[in-house]
This record gives sequence, C-alpha cells and structure tokens, in this order.
Amino acid sequence: MPLLEEIKNYKNYLGITPVADDFDEYWEEALKELDNESLEFELKETENDFKDILTYDLYFKGMNNERVHCLYTIPKNTKGKIPAVVFYHGYKGNAGSIYSKAPYVYNNIATLSFEVQGQGGKSEDRHIANGPTLYGQIIRGADDKDKKKLFYRSVYLSALKAIRILKNFEYIDEKRIAVTGKSQGGALSIISAALDNDIKLCAPIYPFLCDFKKVYELNLCDDAYKELRDYFRKYDPLHETEDEFFKRLSYIDIKNFASRIQCEVMWFTALEDRLCHPITQMACYNKITSKKSLKIYPEYAHEDLLYSDDIIFSFIINNI
Repeated sequence: MPLLEEIKNYKNYLGITPVADDFDEYWEEALKELDNESLEFELKETENDFKDILTYDLYFKGMNNERVHCLYTIPKNTKGKIPAVVFYHGYKGNAGSIYSKAPYVYNNIATLSFEVQGQGGKSEDRHIANGPTLYGQIIRGADDKDKKKLFYRSVYLSALKAIRILKNFEYIDEKRIAVTGKSQGGALSIISAALDNDIKLCAPIYPFLCDFKKVYELNLCDDAYKELRDYFRKYDPLHETEDEFFKRLSYIDIKNFASRIQCEVMWFTALEDRLCHPITQMACYNKITSKKSLKIYPEYAHEDLLYSDDIIFSFIINNI
C-alpha cells in the first residue's frame, strides 16, 4: 500500500526546525519557576445525571495569574489509591463531555480535563506580550525581547501544574497517571510525559505544534497553522528574521522534548493528515527512546479516527 510505504520514508526523520542553544536551560529554569508556584485550587461540585460519578469544576491560578479551569470526575466511592487520566483538547476546543470520561470513572479511574487559556473553555487568558497577537496563539510572544513571553510556555507550565494538583489528592496514585489528547491535546500529552516523570502512559493522536519550519516548507499553513504564513505576510515579508523566528518557536516545539519521555507511548497518526502532516509528527516520534508503538490510519486525515477511543481505553485500562 503506497501510503504505508510513505511512513517508512520518515523512520529516520528528526525534523528541520532549528533548536535554540539554550533550550535545556530554558526549560530547567521554567520548571524551577513552577516549583515555586502555589498548588492552591478551588473545587466546585456540579450536577450530573450519572449514577455513582462525582463531577467538579476545578480552578487554579495559571502562570499569568489567570483563572485556569479543569473538568474533574471521580467515582462516588473510592477505596485506597486510584489511577487517573488527564485529557487535553484540540486547538480552540474545550474539556468536552462528561459522557466521554464515564467509562474511566466506572472503572475506578479519576479524570482531569485541562482547558487551555483563551480557547473554547472556561480558562482565562491574561497573556501579554509585545509583537503580533492577532493571528493566533502559536506566534504570541515570538517577537518579545523576553523569550519567556511565549504563550505556549505558559500553557505547558499550567498543564503541568494541573497534574501536580491532581497528584496531591490523597486518593490519587501519583505513579499511575495517563495523558491523552488529539492534535493540540496530543502535543500537551507529549509535553506532560516529557516534563513529569511520574506519568505512566501517554496516548497522543496526531500531535500539533511540531517541526514548525517543516510545516512552513510544505506550505501547510492553513487552519490552525495559518498564523505562520500570516506572520511573514504581515510582519516580515522579506523573511529577514526567519531564523530567529523559528529558533524562538523551538522552545515550544514538541520534537525537542521527546527524548525526555520515559513512559510507554501509544501514538496515532493519519497518513492523509494535511494539518499535522505525518512527517512533522515523526520528527517527534522518532526521538522517543522509551517503549512505544505507532497506530497508522492510512485513509484518514485530521479527523476522528475510528475505534481510537476504544484502543486508548484498552491501552490505559490494561496498563495503568
């Protein structure tokens, strides 16, 4: 099958986006900053029609003092330590329905669904940075003199903070946590697994935010990546700052985190995906050295992958 042959051509691909020289120091400093953050939170029980499931709105302060929201679900009766699954949503999305979390809760697993700041959920966005902000969140902060002002730096750290809060619940087994999500959610799953060594399982579906220069080179700057093209059209038409631009984005490029992952990874890719092209995903997947497997959907694009939810559920239930 030609499409399956195509994926073999990517087996040694490691990406073309340049990496900032101080990438490791940048993130070590960021994690130290996170260590000094308060883990205080607010928990509000919400009504639901599910038998034996408790649901909550969980709020905490993000890295810019914004109010970050998560949907939290647990079994009504817990005994001893239980595992948890952290869900991340796609670009512009939100935590989704309680219904999708119910199979986990009915199997005695808590779930936490993180909502990215300023997208489709309840999380606030108070991020301020110099430079263009009109065309999307990927490039926000790319032109600021302070490289800490990248929007996704705050998102990544807030996502990690949510996991730290989760692990502090006395009934959560902090060594039995899985992370999963599609597109942007897949990227946040990779980041969480890379920067929190307690994560046991990671199940990303066609991750976003990978190998930005390759996305640009392939002229795939549509929809969620449209802001890459718009950056050059609106702010740098002669590409005078192209190298600096992509080096700045390297701080949030998930391929640069992959070698840190220690847990087992089950990765899903769709070979007709032209939003998160398979070759950009392989730039990250190929750098993972822990136990991993690749689920390939040849005839699918950036869309719901048939049975993927069932496969991930079985992966987590049988390994958590």
